[in-house]
Amino acid sequence: MTFLVILFVIISVAFSLTRPARRRKSARRAPISDAEFVRRLASIPGAQVSRRGGQTIINIGGAPDLEAHRSHLPEITWVHEFKPPEKCVIQYVDAGGAHTERHVYMARRGLATNGREYIGVYEDGKFKTFRTDRVKEIEIVDG
Repeated sequence: MTFLVILFVIISVAFSLTRPARRRKSARRAPISDAEFVRRLASIPGAQVSRRGGQTIINIGGAPDLEAHRSHLPEITWVHEFKPPEKCVIQYVDAGGAHTERHVYMARRGLATNGREYIGVYEDGKFKTFRTDRVKEIEIVDG
């Protein structure tokens, strides 16, 4: 019996070593169009999307749980809200030193309980926060 168990373990290990490794799917998604962004944003309860003079107006005043954004971040008090959110390109450096360019809609600016300043943005239809000391450049995009 012991011989069979040992043989099974050896065969299992040998089989697992000969299988090709699984490739991880890339975490980076293709950027979405403005129309898709507006469609996703409109699905948020309380958000209002309208068009005026060829310009899309987004009112997020009633979006749920932006004030109570729960994560590993400290509590943030939002001191300024951009109505409508401004389309921007930001150059961001993460904690590991990697530089990224992000196309976002800047919605809020605030102060955290740890004394740092944050910006709240919509990227790919999701609300995200960024530390301003890691944002190297902000370019406001017209239209």
